[in-house]
Amino acid sequence: MKKEMRKRIMTVLAGGVMALGLMVLPCVAFAADGQAVTDPAASTEAVVEITYQQARDIAVKDAGLEGQEVTWFETQKEKNKTTKVVSWELGFFLDNTEYDYEINISTGEIIEKSSEQMDAEDKAENEQQAQTLATILSDTSSYAVTADMALDTALKDAGVDPASAEVFKNNLDNDDGLIVYKVEFNSGGMEYEYKIDANSGAIIEKDSEKAGEDD
Repeated sequence: MKKEMRKRIMTVLAGGVMALGLMVLPCVAFAADGQAVTDPAASTEAVVEITYQQARDIAVKDAGLEGQEVTWFETQKEKNKTTKVVSWELGFFLDNTEYDYEINISTGEIIEKSSEQMDAEDKAENEQQAQTLATILSDTSSYAVTADMALDTALKDAGVDPASAEVFKNNLDNDDGLIVYKVEFNSGGMEYEYKIDANSGAIIEKDSEKAGEDD
């Protein structure tokens, strides 16, 4: 998980909404109005989930860093394609040590964790990602496109019925200076990945392949 997480430009939940409250599982994103963006085929039974703040507290406590000012460079929600578990993926550092956590969003259980010493290059990259995260969180209402709109654009372009789509990711992302939604979903034995411009709604990049080909 560690190396893969570092390669990502800092991501945050779609719409950047931090007051998360309740969601319908499986769920991978939140729209700008704070409503959960759910798998259309999912159950309508509401399940209490832990907020990203609670997940952060769990991670910091587990790392033995309570009361210390750590720097966060990753906070995103994602659904595992194999286990179907929705989790918070968190990354933070203190001094020259980086910590990465995956925390079950329903139970607060730590699914996976790691830590390692950063070299100068790693620290510079994480500091840049932290600045990106702070920028996105500082003004989440400025994006013209919501998570729902981005997902709808991707589904329509792929010719996929929303009822048949299993959504794994719908996150805001800073992609080389451009704020985009990264949308990932499966349908009919195919996996789809899209990057949607958060301001114009244009499709920046897209890809599809048979499900499981990259496993």
